[in-house]
Amino acid sequence: MASQDSASRVAGGLPDDARYGMYQGDTRFLKEVLSANFTEEELDGNLVDTTVTSPPYADKKNYEADEELQIGLGQTYDDYLEDLRDVYRQTYDVTKDTGTLWVVVNTIKKDQRMVRIPFDIADLCENLEGVERCEECNDRLVKNRETGELECEQCGWTHDPLENSWRLQEVVVWDKKRARPWSRKGQFRNVFEYILCFSKTKDFKFNLDNIRIADPDEFKQWWVGYPERYNPRGKVPSNIWRMVTPTQGSWGDGNIDHPAPFPPEMVERITNLTTDGGDVVFDPFAGSGTVLAQAEAMGRKPLGVELSEVYPEMYESLREDLLDDWQERMDAGDTLERRQELLEQTICTLRQLNYPREMTRRIRKEVGADSLDELGINTAFQMSHEVVDHEKFDKDHLFMEDDLYWVVDDELSDEEIREITEAAEKVADEAPCSKFGIVANIKVKRVSEMVALIDSDAWDWPSSLYLYSNDTQNIYERKISVEEWAQSVRSTGKWRDNTSKNHYPAIISNLECDVEEPKDEWREKNGNSGSSSGRNSSLSDF
Repeated sequence: MASQDSASRVAGGLPDDARYGMYQGDTRFLKEVLSANFTEEELDGNLVDTTVTSPPYADKKNYEADEELQIGLGQTYDDYLEDLRDVYRQTYDVTKDTGTLWVVVNTIKKDQRMVRIPFDIADLCENLEGVERCEECNDRLVKNRETGELECEQCGWTHDPLENSWRLQEVVVWDKKRARPWSRKGQFRNVFEYILCFSKTKDFKFNLDNIRIADPDEFKQWWVGYPERYNPRGKVPSNIWRMVTPTQGSWGDGNIDHPAPFPPEMVERITNLTTDGGDVVFDPFAGSGTVLAQAEAMGRKPLGVELSEVYPEMYESLREDLLDDWQERMDAGDTLERRQELLEQTICTLRQLNYPREMTRRIRKEVGADSLDELGINTAFQMSHEVVDHEKFDKDHLFMEDDLYWVVDDELSDEEIREITEAAEKVADEAPCSKFGIVANIKVKRVSEMVALIDSDAWDWPSSLYLYSNDTQNIYERKISVEEWAQSVRSTGKWRDNTSKNHYPAIISNLECDVEEPKDEWREKNGNSGSSSGRNSSLSDF
């Protein structure tokens, strides 16, 4: 049994609450180990938010602890599974109703047979009470794989173990890219493991937006040209996670030689997905403490139990290194949260700059104009008020607010201007324009009216704006002032002549954007210098 002395030794305790850290003790007596520092109320389903762990491998690895106490070492397989059931039952008991359990585990080969540990762990986690026989006739129960219920074929009695057990929600494949070089005759080299995700109830924390992939290289090559088709925070990960296994000894003083180290990136993803700041992240088989250290770095409360006396002593060194590494990443903006913020800004900017382009195309179709010249629009002035304001707009999936001025030729009649205005308002409420997430305040003005507005006291736009021309909305051509534009349209007809030859009007905006199109990069790599952007006449001389 775990002693009160072992329960009081906490490695790496938090400065503001020393109860949290790594406990050295036997996790089979989890509640006793923690009871010295946590109240009965906390241990009754009010402590842990998420658990990330990997069980000892059955009779395969020695984890630097008393062999008689190690789960799996020297045990029968059935005894091994029952010990795991007991650990996961106690973990269930201390977990909040919104909590989750993540078990990283793999199959093993024994006596020329594949031992399916992940599937057996899934079964025991969904039946923590270990119910095997019918209460009516004592016949052995059979699990209904579709419903999870246990059924008696003799008398029809059924039992739902999920009422007081973990619920399997997801199965993820971890592609380790680097793995222990175990390879024998009759088997492949194993480079992946299973990650089993269980929830305590049907209502659990699982925020996919928090872990969206924010690397544009993962997107299709058209994302710059069609930003409205991409979530501003990135792409939902698949259920195959490619993460490199850390080299043993790569943390701390180099002496940590745990046989199953976790990549901090995995802990980061699960922590972002299933917890909020200040939540408790737990590992009942804490090992060298990667889960705990990464959780603490991210502002969570780390809690773990480890049987070995070696790893808690080394945990402080690993903890310091991981905290320092995380701070360096924070300073460099190299965290998932920061990458998502930058991607969100980029996609929202691209959406706003593509918005006038798509509206122009739809307006032309609506009014039956075959060309931009026939339509009579020569400039679009766009002022972004809110690049991203979730509190204001997110309820309706709207992120941005723009003032959008369509500047048309002076020669257009009132009827033609009314027709363009009505067409613009109509297409703004229809897909695809309605999918951009933009609230647009649309106004249509003749060139002379726009010049008069710029010259008046009512004009409050910045003096320096960005010009997007040549049918290109992802890279600004140059900076331009509204006074410069006004002078150009007053003194020469070249502005009108050049814009009319393009498919879309020039855009003058307060948004700065300089994002290469991936398809342009592809053409350059393949020796095709032709532009895919449809550039025609330049406005750089005006």
